[in-house]
Amino acid sequence: MKSPAAAVVCALVFATVVAARQTPPQATFKSGIELVQLDVTVLDKDRHPVKGLTAADFTILEDGKPRPVATLKEVIAPPVVTSEAQWIRDTPADVTTNTRPAGRVVVIVIDDGSFQPLETEGSAQIMDVFAINKVRDAAKGVINELGPEDLAAIVYTESQFNTEDFTKDHGRLLRAIDKASLAAPYLSNSAQTPDGANRAEGGIRGACYCGLCSLETLERVATSLGGLKQERKTLIFISAGIPAQPNEAEYITPGEVPPAFATLNASCPTRRGIQMQNVFRATQQNNVTIHAFDPRGPMVGGNGSQGGLRTEFLRTVAETTGGRALVNSNAPEHFVPAVLEESGSYYLLGFESGAPPADGRLHSLKVRVNRPDVEVLARSSFYAPTEKEQKAAAKKNAPAGSPAAAIAGALPVTELPVALSALPFRGSNGKPEVAVVLGITEPNDVGAAGAPRTQDVEVVEGVFGMSGNNVVSRQQSLKIVINPSASKEVYYETTARLAIPAGSHSLRVGVRAGGGRVGSVYAPIDVPDFAKAPVSLSGVFMLVTPEAKSAPKDGLKDVIPDTPTARRVFGKADQVSALVKIYQGQSRTPVATTLTARITDAAGQSVQGIRNIDASAFAKTHSVDHEMYVPVSSMPAGRYLLTMVAQAGKERAERTAVFTVR
Repeated sequence: MKSPAAAVVCALVFATVVAARQTPPQATFKSGIELVQLDVTVLDKDRHPVKGLTAADFTILEDGKPRPVATLKEVIAPPVVTSEAQWIRDTPADVTTNTRPAGRVVVIVIDDGSFQPLETEGSAQIMDVFAINKVRDAAKGVINELGPEDLAAIVYTESQFNTEDFTKDHGRLLRAIDKASLAAPYLSNSAQTPDGANRAEGGIRGACYCGLCSLETLERVATSLGGLKQERKTLIFISAGIPAQPNEAEYITPGEVPPAFATLNASCPTRRGIQMQNVFRATQQNNVTIHAFDPRGPMVGGNGSQGGLRTEFLRTVAETTGGRALVNSNAPEHFVPAVLEESGSYYLLGFESGAPPADGRLHSLKVRVNRPDVEVLARSSFYAPTEKEQKAAAKKNAPAGSPAAAIAGALPVTELPVALSALPFRGSNGKPEVAVVLGITEPNDVGAAGAPRTQDVEVVEGVFGMSGNNVVSRQQSLKIVINPSASKEVYYETTARLAIPAGSHSLRVGVRAGGGRVGSVYAPIDVPDFAKAPVSLSGVFMLVTPEAKSAPKDGLKDVIPDTPTARRVFGKADQVSALVKIYQGQSRTPVATTLTARITDAAGQSVQGIRNIDASAFAKTHSVDHEMYVPVSSMPAGRYLLTMVAQAGKERAERTAVFTVR
């Protein structure tokens, strides 16, 4: 059963799906249902993508009748460059944007709701230690195959508080896989359990009534990805399957309420059948491809057995959406590279449907290619949305009119480009705060180029916990004086500070600026407990001269001497420095600390400087500032990683910043 908290968590999970995506090569698709979009993968006999096809090579059959291909665009994801340093792939940028660099979007759904027996299976053991380890092997295999510009999210169907938002940070994703407790209750006290310290809850997770959480999560994920209109959405579904069949729903008249609680157990198969149809409707309307991975190993018994029904469910979910089902294998993780290769090379096809407009019915699809020995992967059907569904979708996708509306949706608004630097530090009262620096880019008002103009800017900031609860919120109304310029774009910055408790949160910022343009950006943020941690570091404050126009000018004056910037691309003429604040726990006796600052280039070559800080420097405030000059004028053009490491005895803290010299 759906809970409000689960819905909010799901919205937070898919908040940053466009936060770092480049607008892909565009094919022109008409609005409404006039043109149906298909993602099509074509594989040769060795299961490698076939490239270079044209519209003439494809035949589309709708309800068995051929339909002409109206538009076609071949999309090939950029290859992962293995010659670059490992940090480029593994270290995320410290500034989040709502622009879209090239890369894939991948959702890993770990179906822990399927790991326990359902009402018809008695006390059957669904998962063992082998299977639980295979869940993590497959999920980590996906992360390890991602490139530096790929975005991925981790979603759990039952333990939803272990979810990780879309990010390029491979470390965060791997931690989200490791920290979740997957072992079923009958393994909770086993010495062989692979969950180790994660078993603190004693084997009790949430609840997955009738197995519906598995299906409801798939539906919510598919719906949330609908905002990516002309991009492939790849969903990796790691699941033991559930005994669900869509034809179970045929016994319920559309719109009729399922049987009452008196026949609750008997109604579970029917409810699963109805929800399975909802999954297919959501994946087909939002063009989502599901690849299913079964961690259980080879299964015995035919399709009539419960194990067989679970396997058949995984096959049906994958094949109906144009994906692959990796079942009956002792090493499903070995198929991950091939699946991601397939998802990175595909064709966007558009065709004009011959079905009656807005009939709300399911229509079969078949895609053929005039090449020998090829396999074609595409969804097998589509729903023509009703007028009511079209109106609801139009309302949902309507432009946000306010900054508050811009942070209310599952996806950020990209009309106004926004960059976000979120920098934790210890406030004067000893409690954590976060400096929020926004970089805003908008078209220059050429008509007013002869005189300065005042730009009104509205900003809304919201901080949310993973349960969806609002932790902090704030609104600002600012004015920026913009000097005349011949540049096509205007860049300026705003600053704010938020009191945010220690812990992991989701930060959302919405902006309305010139011409009523609205943008938003979402980012995860980890706030240390500066007062208690033996040693900790603030975020890396980047400072640059000449400064951009910013407001308010003195909002962080008591924190650092100059206004920090959200810029991370610097020219040779810029004067750049980086500052971190080193903290020691306020109730601890100060100890000597070593601060190591290291700059690493794209080839992995690095230079570093070391500063030894005596314990007495921490005696008064338990805090020391360290500022370093970044010699961009003498650095070759390219991408760099700045790493700050504080070592106090056995305790260590680290912060990074990624920047580019042009």
